[in-house]
Formats: sequence, C-alpha cells, structure tokens
Amino acid sequence: AGTIIDFTGKYSGAAWDFSLEDHRQAARDRICSTMPMVIVGTDIRNVQGVDWSRQQAHLSFLRELYLYQGSLGRYFIHEHSLGNMSWYDGVMAEFKGTTGIYNWECQVPIGGFSIVDGFGLGWISNSMSIVQELETFSTLAPSVAKTPFGVGAPGQGVALAKALLRGLRIQLLNTCEMNLNTVGVEVAEEEHDFHEMLLDDWPTY
Repeated sequence: AGTIIDFTGKYSGAAWDFSLEDHRQAARDRICSTMPMVIVGTDIRNVQGVDWSRQQAHLSFLRELYLYQGSLGRYFIHEHSLGNMSWYDGVMAEFKGTTGIYNWECQVPIGGFSIVDGFGLGWISNSMSIVQELETFSTLAPSVAKTPFGVGAPGQGVALAKALLRGLRIQLLNTCEMNLNTVGVEVAEEEHDFHEMLLDDWPTY
C-alpha cells in the first residue's frame, strides 16, 4: 500500500502557506507519521498579500519536502501556475535544473485545460512517468481537465488525478516497489468524494 498526501488544499480553513511555522510543522508531522509514497504541492494562489519573499519561503520549504521524498526513494509532484513569476525565477526555477528532476508546462489559451487565473500549468516531479502521463493526458483530453489536482468541486479534477495515479502506477511497475492493488490518498484537509472512486479503479489505470 502507499499514500498520496495532497498539500494543494487548505489547513485550518486557509490555503497551505509554508512561510508560516505552524503550517510547516503540521506538514512535517503529517509526512513523518504517514511516510507517503507521493506528496503533491503547489505555489500559493489566490491569496491576497502574498509577496515575493513569502512565496519564496513557501516554495523553499516545499523543495525541502521534495528532496526529502527523493532521499527516501519516494516521489513528489509540484504543480505551478505559469502566471506566477516564481515559476521562471527563484527557488523553483533553480530546482527545475536539478539532475533527476523533470518538468513540463502546458501553455494554453483561456478556455483550455487546467487554467489558473487565465494561465496554464507547469509540473515538476522526480518521476518521469508521472510527468509523461500528465503531458499525454493534456494532449489527448484537453476538454476534461478544468481544475488542478485536488482543487475545485468534486469531480472536476478527476481526469487529471487519474493521470497522476496512472503515472505513479507505471513508475511503481517499472521499479517493482510495491503491491499495486491498494493505494491511499490523504487530502491535507477534508476528504474529497471522488478519491474513493479513483482508488477503486486503481489497478485498471
């Protein structure tokens, strides 16, 4: 069995903000107690008053979590708005150039898939299979992915979430790391109904 922890949601009613010590400690505790196979993170979005230094502090902590995951032979997927300058400069821009780290971005017009504030999305991962599946998904099914993984109304992110799970399954099959019949998703907030449906069909992805 494995676990996916999704940090794209909220903590105590607010978006995860790792410039705050209590959010950082809550994330450390969750990861240490769960030892997830995959963690999912994102830049800070749609929050007023987020300046460059606060965003960089948030991303610096996420990078630490991602590197920790990699040191344990586990995986991460980072999702980033292409409308945020922190994709092109600073912590994540440097991280993208690291050996063994893969990234891909989808520049799409308004109305296309995975729009955040009118912009496309970029992904960073230490799993080539996950990034390849996200790329394949965006090419083959642009009309069904309207929101990022874990964001928006239940069901809107299903197709994108399935692409992520499919990429993870391929990665684990290639490395023979685990029994692929079961996997758990822990949303770092309240549970989303569609996760149970996704996990029921996990072996078929």
